[in-house]
Amino acid sequence: MKAVILANSFRDGGRCIGGIVLSESGSPVLENNRARWIRPVIDESHHEIPNDLAANLSLLDIVEFKALKDIPVNHHTENVLIDKHSLKRSGKAGLSVLDALTDNTHFKTVFGNKGKAVSEEAIAGLKYSLSLIKPDSVEITERTYDDSIFPQIRMTLRYHDINYDLPVTDPVFLYNFKRNHNLLNNIKKFYLTLSLAAPHEHWYYKLVAGVIY
Repeated sequence: MKAVILANSFRDGGRCIGGIVLSESGSPVLENNRARWIRPVIDESHHEIPNDLAANLSLLDIVEFKALKDIPVNHHTENVLIDKHSLKRSGKAGLSVLDALTDNTHFKTVFGNKGKAVSEEAIAGLKYSLSLIKPDSVEITERTYDDSIFPQIRMTLRYHDINYDLPVTDPVFLYNFKRNHNLLNNIKKFYLTLSLAAPHEHWYYKLVAGVIY
């Protein structure tokens, strides 16, 4: 199987990797006129990808791997068990391919509502947990919390005339932003991969899992 990587974000115990499935010719695979997403996992009980395996993968990398079986879990319909020894990088996609892959024409809100999270009741009706959007605008902020000595990097993004305030979990972007707070100032074209975190007090919080520019 082949995919283009659009998310490689922090999660407990490793990384969460997500991307869009490609055909053998390199074209995006569509399901119901929407790009087919995949979240490769290497263990049926612990779905994270180990850091040593994921750290060498960058956004827009094209990877190939042996898919063993689909293992959807609730709204995480994209989960596919893979042979970790088969995972290899085989190319690089260009930014120009992303316009055709966004969900801008499919969904008017982020994961079904205008807030920061999806409730436990609403999550049952959601059939996906990864989404690529092209926002109208973004603003990066740092927020300090009492239970952490490090500030949290958050992104206020505007999408279909709605503002969302979400944490960023893309490690490469976080590293680059800490080195240069003006990172996105002159960027005219950027895309965001959004995902849903594990439940916390009966809510599934929305995350910016990939910043592509």
